[in-house]
Amino acid sequence: MLELQDNLFEPFIFSDEKLAAFDLNLYQDKSKAYYFNFLKTGEEWTVRKLFVIRYLEMLVIDIWMNLCKKLLTDEVLVSCAAEIENMEFSSDHYEARVNYLYDVISCFERVRTGNGDPDWAYFDLTAIRRFIAALNQLEDQQFISTKKINALMKASTWTYMSG
Repeated sequence: MLELQDNLFEPFIFSDEKLAAFDLNLYQDKSKAYYFNFLKTGEEWTVRKLFVIRYLEMLVIDIWMNLCKKLLTDEVLVSCAAEIENMEFSSDHYEARVNYLYDVISCFERVRTGNGDPDWAYFDLTAIRRFIAALNQLEDQQFISTKKINALMKASTWTYMSG
C-alpha cells in the first residue's frame, strides 16, 4: 500500500485555517487548490487523477512552506511568489493542473540553483515527472482513495521509471 502522509499542517486543523496559513496564491486563487477544499470541476476526475493532483499540490505546499520560506532570502522569496502568482491558469482540466504544478515546481528548481543547502536535494522535477507518468499508467482500480494506492502492481508498470 502506498499512502500519502499529510504532515503539512498540525493535526485536526480545519481546511479554512490551512488555507489562511498558506500564503502562496496558487492557481491565481489558492482556494482552487484541491488540497484545501476538494473542489469539483466540470471535468469528471478519476480517483487516480485526484491522487496525482493531491500529490503535486502537497509537494508544492511542502516545498514552499518548509524550504522556500526557510532557506530563501526575502527578496528571492517575494520574486518567486510573484512569478508563481503571475503564472496563467485558465483551464481547469487535469492536464492543465498537472502542467501548472510542474511550472510551479520548475520555479522552485530555478531558485534552488546556487543554494547549496542539502534540504533542496530531496526534489527533482525529472524524477517527479517520471513518477507521475508511472502513476498515470496504473489502472484506476489500483487507486483506493485520493490518498492510497494498492501496492500490488504489475512489475511491467514500473519499467518506464527505469528508462
